[in-house]
This record gives sequence, C-alpha cells and structure tokens, in this order.
Amino acid sequence: MEQRLEAAAQAGNIDALYSLMKEDAYLLERIEKVPFIDTPLHVAASAGQVHFAMEIMRLKPSFARKLNQNGYSPIHLALQSEQTKLVLRLLDVDKDLVRVQGREGKTALHFAAECGMIDLLAEFLSVCPKSIQDLTIRKETALHVAVKSDKVDALKVLLGWLEHVGKDGVLEWYDDEGNTILHVAASRNQIEMVSLIINRTEVNAKNTAGLTALDISQDQTQPNSSKLRHMLLRGGGLKASSLPVVPKLADSLKSKMSWREKWIISDYRKRLYLSNEDRNIILLVAVLFATANYQAALDSSDGSDVDSIGYYIPTIFKLVNNIAFFASMVEIYLHLPADCGILRLVLPLVVCNYAVSSFTHESLVLMLCLACLMVLFYSKLAIILHKYVPIFVQKKVVKMKIAIFNRCSSFHRELVV
Repeated sequence: MEQRLEAAAQAGNIDALYSLMKEDAYLLERIEKVPFIDTPLHVAASAGQVHFAMEIMRLKPSFARKLNQNGYSPIHLALQSEQTKLVLRLLDVDKDLVRVQGREGKTALHFAAECGMIDLLAEFLSVCPKSIQDLTIRKETALHVAVKSDKVDALKVLLGWLEHVGKDGVLEWYDDEGNTILHVAASRNQIEMVSLIINRTEVNAKNTAGLTALDISQDQTQPNSSKLRHMLLRGGGLKASSLPVVPKLADSLKSKMSWREKWIISDYRKRLYLSNEDRNIILLVAVLFATANYQAALDSSDGSDVDSIGYYIPTIFKLVNNIAFFASMVEIYLHLPADCGILRLVLPLVVCNYAVSSFTHESLVLMLCLACLMVLFYSKLAIILHKYVPIFVQKKVVKMKIAIFNRCSSFHRELVV
C-alpha cells in the first residue's frame, strides 16, 4: 500500500490516491501518526507534482510541517529540487511554512540564502517578514548563512530588505560564537561584503573570544588583507585592546551605583512601563507647552514694551521660556519611537526658537549645558555621535556608551527579566 501511494505521489496521480483511500480510509491517518516520515507531500514536493501536492495539502495540512527521517519538510525538499512553482504554491496555502525549521534549525529562508536563490529570498521576506528572526542551532540568521556561503547577491537582498523595513538591528545579532556578520565577513576576507556592512553595524563589537573585526583581519594572510584592514580602520574599527572593558553583570551588581546610573535607570524604567494612554497625555502637554513657548519667543522678539517693564525682566523671561521650550522638545523626542525621525524636526525647531530670541550669555551657556547633558545621559544621541564624528572622538563616545548606557540598559534588562 505504501509503495503504491509513493508511486502515485511520484507520478502526481490524484485518481490513484483516492483509489487507495477507498481501500483504506485511515491510510493518511496512520502516516500522520508517525513522527518522522516521507509523506506523500514530501514525495510530490521532490517530484514537482504541484496539483497532487495541493490536493494532499487540502486533505492533510499537517503534512506540510512534518519532517522526514533526514530532517526536511516538503518545502525544504522542493527547494533542494529547485521546484520553484511548487514552493510558491505551498506559500499560497500557508505563508508561515517559510519558518518551518528543518535539519540543524534551517528554514526555507536560510536555504535560499545559502544557495543564493535571490528571487525566492525576496519572496520569502515579502510573504513572511518575521522569518528574518529565525535562527539555526548555531544561532545563525539568514545573513550569517549568506556571508558564510559567500553569496554576495543574497546578502545584498537581505540588507536591502532590512533597510526598507527599518530593521537594521538584526545586523547586530551574533551566532553562538558571538560573531556578527561583520566578524564572519572579516574572517573570510570578504572585502565587498565588509563594505556593504561596515556603515550599518557596530564596527567594534566583540565576539566571545574578545576579538573585534579588526583583530580578526590582522590574522588574514591573503593578498588583499591589507585593504580589508584599511577599510575597517577608515570605518572606525579598533582593536579590542583599545576598547574599554565592559563590566559583567556580576561586577555591575557588586559595584555601587552612581547617582547618574540611578537617574538613568529610574528614567528608563518609568518610560518602559508607561502606558500608551499616559504617554499620549505627556506628548499632548509637551506639544502644548512647546507651541506656547515658541509663540512667546516670536512675540517677544520685536523688543516692544522693554522700557515699561524694565531691562532684566525680558531677559529673564526669554531665558525661562527657552528652558521650557527645550524641555518640552526633549520630552517629545524621548516619548516618540526612536525610528520615527523626530530628531530631524526637533533640532530645527530648537535652532529657530533660539534664532528668534536675542541671544544672551546666560541663554547660550544654558543651551550648551543642556546639550552636554543630553550627550551624557541619552544613548540615542551618543549612538548618533558615534556614527558620524571623527575616529579620535569615536573612542571617547564608545567608552561613554559602553561604560554607561550599555551597562545600565543591560543591567535593567536583566532585572526586568
């Protein structure tokens, strides 16, 4: 019976399938109970029998997620046999089949990245965006697989998709050896891949061996390895020995927290647990304050009624008004999503507000002090500076970010969990 069913699936004979089911109504039920087996859907997928596969999918949808003895699902077998049409038809029925993990935890997305199937890769990401989050047993993303397989075009497709959806954070993910895709590309001396990645990821990330991408490139002996090292240095790459030591969680727990760390964690905790309703109220009040302060700055810029109210009162008013406006804009910036581009709006408004006001020494000093506090206490601006300031300043920013922000955020994250 099983041999006749396999032959029917191989030939795509739907009539033969139903003839067998007339003889044994529990034929497919018994197959379903076996943990790992080549189902008729597996056989049809390998043979590219689209219509037979769709009929089996309709009768037994669970077969699509079942693995055979080799650890492959029907969509894996269809990909191995390059049955593109059948793969797409399977996804028409169930888009989440892209996320079915087969042997070594590899999904269809991993397989497409490994083989350089860029058209299918783009299709998988389009129909199932969450598939980018799936990891192999080695904690490899599809990006890791593409780099390790030297598939430059596949990497370009993945990078382009991440840029379109604004999920560059995936580039910071590391495998079970702590290697980001930049580490892997550097270890394989893939100069083209490094050039695609270097400006979009943390260039000085360390793996579990405590090495940065620049450290790894030092061990390369290929003819163009010097070009790779020069590219990493130009992108702000540093040796691990030049970076500050990141304190471990145990060290952080043993050490006494400074007032600055307490203030950062307290503020972060409040914003973390803030409900959407409370956040909307804060944003509404901040916008009203900012609007009123900006209008006041415009009204006071003509210098009218200065003699009648004295000389110092307008100066004090402008100073207090500027403080209120700046504080309102900071609140707006902090309570909106980090990737909504609000900084592009906040900075011009702050500049315009101070432009319409007559600058005094007091207001200028205050503005500089507040700017310094923003740099010291808010990691978002620190990350921006780390990306765009020259290398001799980057080292200080890296030290500040690692020693303060990364420590505090990870410390709080461990406590919350």
